[in-house]
Amino acid sequence: MKTEIAKAIALLTAEYDLPPFSPDRIAMWMTALSGFPAGSVAKSAANYMRTNKFKPQLADIVQGCVAQTPSAWLSADEAWALMPKSELDSCMLTDETAQAMAAASPLLAVGDKIAARMAFRAAYERLVEQAKIEGRQPKFFPSFGTDVPGRAAMLGNAVRKGQYLLEAAINVAPEFAEDIIKLSGVQKHPLLAAPDEKAKAKVKELLLTMRSHA
Repeated sequence: MKTEIAKAIALLTAEYDLPPFSPDRIAMWMTALSGFPAGSVAKSAANYMRTNKFKPQLADIVQGCVAQTPSAWLSADEAWALMPKSELDSCMLTDETAQAMAAASPLLAVGDKIAARMAFRAAYERLVEQAKIEGRQPKFFPSFGTDVPGRAAMLGNAVRKGQYLLEAAINVAPEFAEDIIKLSGVQKHPLLAAPDEKAKAKVKELLLTMRSHA
């Protein structure tokens, strides 16, 4: 990746007659761009040279890389819709949704749902934009409500959507392992293949033991 970034810098320097980059500036570009997939920096630089006559800034190349990266981020409205409506509900969070919800919570506490949603949207969109610039994808984690049986459906849905790994979901709620597997749409799994209820119980017991020692 460093070679790709160095080539992009060289091409941009030549095309726009830029002064040589200082070591500190090169290091800054390397840090900002090294997290993107291979090929994205070269493509961003090429697209910029093809469409812009003004001297590029680092932010221009970063934005070009961000535009190429497939996003698994939920929109602000999608994220808001998934937020728990009561203490009963479980949901999948990211650091960004959790922080945005913290911004909205005081308004929810006084009953102003419209203002709370606006505060959530503003905070979430700002946080996600920063994450995209840094080349980060969402990292989901479960937040459990008091409705214990409802956790299996939430986890199974998260696995099906690709937000959470199946084994991670089983690890956090091994008592619902079989339900999570079925709800996630997985057709073949050792637990489902167990020959009888006694064998299934042993697998569940093993999962609980592994969890207690994690």
